[in-house]
Amino acid sequence: KAMYIRAATAGTLFSLAALASAAPDCGGRSSSHAGERACWIKAAKKSEALVHSAQENLRKRIKSWDEDADYVAKTLVLFDESTKRFSRYRQSQCEFEASTAAGGNGASDMRLNCQIALDETYLRSLREQSKTLSGH
Repeated sequence: KAMYIRAATAGTLFSLAALASAAPDCGGRSSSHAGERACWIKAAKKSEALVHSAQENLRKRIKSWDEDADYVAKTLVLFDESTKRFSRYRQSQCEFEASTAAGGNGASDMRLNCQIALDETYLRSLREQSKTLSGH
């Protein structure tokens, strides 16, 4: 059996990070910036929890994959490395995006918005991978 894992390229993630419309609309929900920031923080924590859950789900699917043990082991090692690299990429990309605020008040919101957008893109990829494995 063959497993096809579609990998999201850094270029795809990079371009999709700018899709602010994918993130929740926290602007204007509160009469204060602190209220808006609380919304962004809550949304970022939720997106991070969804990522961790999807990673665990995919990890379980890989472990139960009906394939040769060597392929399963190799895929698990690659997946674990991929999750670490995504986390590092998300952190550095969002720091870069926040730096474009040049120290302004919006930097932290930009960082959180970036995290949410990248998490959503990554979640779609993880879910597609999970579907691919469920068919095997």
